[in-house]
Amino acid sequence: MLSDVRKQTNAAVDSLSHLNPLSGQEQDLRNQVITETTTTLQQLASVQTALNVFVERTVAQLNGLVTGQVTSAPVVLDSISQGFGGGRALLTALLGPLQEARDKASTGASDVAQQQRSVDVQLGVVNAQSKSQQSTLDRKETESEAADLSGPLGKGIDELSSLIQHGKTTEAAAQDAKAQLAQLMVESHNLQANSQALGVLTASLTALASAVQNTANDIDLISDDLASDTASSARAASTTSPAVFTLYVRALLTKVQALQVAVS
Repeated sequence: MLSDVRKQTNAAVDSLSHLNPLSGQEQDLRNQVITETTTTLQQLASVQTALNVFVERTVAQLNGLVTGQVTSAPVVLDSISQGFGGGRALLTALLGPLQEARDKASTGASDVAQQQRSVDVQLGVVNAQSKSQQSTLDRKETESEAADLSGPLGKGIDELSSLIQHGKTTEAAAQDAKAQLAQLMVESHNLQANSQALGVLTASLTALASAVQNTANDIDLISDDLASDTASSARAASTTSPAVFTLYVRALLTKVQALQVAVS
């Protein structure tokens, strides 16, 4: 289960890293999110591998205690308790970096979405200008072809008027507006893609932090069990009342096997 969420987060980071870059602070933040998340995921993979090995060995030891193939029960249980304590510490050490990366991804998603909204406003203005200029250009061409009254001189006067008003001919102004419109559309699309990818990564990191915390909580339950009065009684009964000890170990084994599924 933990592996599934980690793989989803890896996929979200990979998708984000393959998008076109942003500009300024947004790109700096995106780079930080990618770098920090990648590093933390690598650390988590190492901790998970070590925890999987330990849990697998623990299951084998507990099964051995049940069948009588493993002796020295108190020593074995103490060793298991220490191992779970170390595993829990390694997991919780990763919670801070995971939550920090999640917060940065969330901030990035919000900032980029706001930037996209600004670009979309500008896009609307330029789109209106482009349509107006193209409409004017089409009207002038239609009037010139239909009436043929102005001739070259009339057209020259129209273009001179456009140069005075806009600093360029009507045709050039329309072409510039189209070029700007295309550029803004590309920018808006890239911002939207980055915002969505950062949002997906935020959700993945939230789920991953929750999975890590849940795993740590499961370990706490087992550690509490191993430190309980019941465990102490079971240790004492390991040589005098094997049946009582076996019942305790079976119950503990069930919890460890459930943890094994969660960590896998």
